Amino acid sequence: MLNRDHISKAVDVPRIAGAFVSSRLLRFPRLRLALTIFANPILLTSGFGTVYFWVKAFLAEITIDQVVTNFRRHRTFAEAVIHIAEDHDPRAHIGAGDLSCLILDAGILCLGMKMFEYRHELASSFYSIVSTCAIIATTSIFVNVAIARRIGLESDEAVAFAAKSVTIALGVPTMRKVNGSMTLMSALCIFSGMLFQMSGDYLFKILRINDRNVRKQLRSGNGSDIDKGSRERSGEDDRGGEEIKIVAAGVTVGINAAAMGTAHLIERGSKAIAYSALSMTIFGGMTVALTALPGVSYLLVYLASR
Repeated sequence: MLNRDHISKAVDVPRIAGAFVSSRLLRFPRLRLALTIFANPILLTSGFGTVYFWVKAFLAEITIDQVVTNFRRHRTFAEAVIHIAEDHDPRAHIGAGDLSCLILDAGILCLGMKMFEYRHELASSFYSIVSTCAIIATTSIFVNVAIARRIGLESDEAVAFAAKSVTIALGVPTMRKVNGSMTLMSALCIFSGMLFQMSGDYLFKILRINDRNVRKQLRSGNGSDIDKGSRERSGEDDRGGEEIKIVAAGVTVGINAAAMGTAHLIERGSKAIAYSALSMTIFGGMTVALTALPGVSYLLVYLASR
């Protein structure tokens, strides 16, 4: 019969296996770096998706545009439901991409529920983050477009740099307002998030940002000490030097890496999650609001056409 020792050993198997793999990878830093870069889930998903689209286009003898259109037929699932109610033909209005969007929407909702856990941290640093994001959003949309145009990009491509640091969901209405390249804007958003996921841990280590609260805890059963990451829930040390670095890191990640960077911080168990999510939301919202103003949109078009 199974006893407590057997159960304890079975539970320890994944931890022991993970520690074994980590120790092996530490001996081969180049292999670890290669796995970090090429095993990125976004990169793998994009690669497999691209191969699938081209293979399907070849086998079905249709164009790649038709494959992409059939993959996602409507911008929202609500539009698909409306069309299905009209002609009662689900297969003509629902593709795999439409169903995948439901999962993405659920993920966004889960992220919002996760942020509720950090409501105290958000409240304590709300005004400082809002003012910082307002200044950066106001200056970056003009500076980015001017620099992109100066290096020789076309007008629509230069305008895409105005929304390079927001989420794709917020960048789409921005590009529609100023007639920018949605393809380049989407690529910039994804690339910036992937770049942080690949190099974020190394950057935090180099900059000595202790965003994970590590403590030693006595483990019941064998008396050995193990390190466990724990998130700090109180705002008692907000004015300390370490807390300032964590807030600055969170704001930087939220503005530059947006949702993908915030997701990596959650996986990392970082204390900068709340600051990253708040700055991502405020920065993206301000970017959309600024480009919606007629004077700002005209100025962006002017800078991109000089």
